[in-house]
Amino acid sequence: MSADIKRQVIEKIKSSSMFTIQLDESTDVASISQLMVFAQRDNVHRETIQEEFLFCSSLTETTPAADVMNLVCYFFSKEHLNWGKLIGVCSDGAPALLGRHAGFAQLVKEKNPLVVEGFHQCFAYLVDIFGSINAMNTNMHGRERNVLNVTNSINAFKYKLKLWVERLATGNVKVSFPVLNSLVDKEAPSASLLTDIKHHSNSLIAKFERYFPKLDSRTEQLMILTRDPFRRNVHEISEQFQEKFLELTNNSALKDDFKELSI
Repeated sequence: MSADIKRQVIEKIKSSSMFTIQLDESTDVASISQLMVFAQRDNVHRETIQEEFLFCSSLTETTPAADVMNLVCYFFSKEHLNWGKLIGVCSDGAPALLGRHAGFAQLVKEKNPLVVEGFHQCFAYLVDIFGSINAMNTNMHGRERNVLNVTNSINAFKYKLKLWVERLATGNVKVSFPVLNSLVDKEAPSASLLTDIKHHSNSLIAKFERYFPKLDSRTEQLMILTRDPFRRNVHEISEQFQEKFLELTNNSALKDDFKELSI
């Protein structure tokens, strides 16, 4: 990375309201362990997680978490990065980075107690779920929208949520949550994260059921009649409307109009 590009990356991170860091341990051609640190700036509106390289430093074979922390602290100090803006940290699972009490994540929390481990995956899930909600919301707007297709969109989303919860039981996030899935190759979702996603999805289902309850039988019958009255049977209609219904369904001009015009 050139000095100019690196400076641009640092400035973007410094100007961000929040960022996360990802630590990966690799080995170079001389078989020397290398610590690579990336920063991730999350963008809900663009539905992306932007990952940018920060620095790389050699490690000893038995590098403890404290030494890793010193390397990161030195970089933060040199580049004047604000620990208060760091809201998440994750790693590739290297032993020095994992310890719950003495590991790198715990040392970071001493700098900023609000830091969340594995935050990038939580955020990725939110990008996915808000993306789906936004898509449904967009689909409910427009000149050709009416109570019938809006109801269809809401019902479809409720069934999707239930399907996603079923998939979560086996840890499957591949289709339901593509942004989250893009991170799975680096670090599989933890059982606790899957549980949190399941609880959140069930909460969304409950809210949608409360705000958009199942239609009563009379309303549902009217909606079926509205969608295509010419394919309904007269005995499906209330007695007080049956004769009017027969007049309508035997009106050839209306039948032709129904084929050509929107509801």
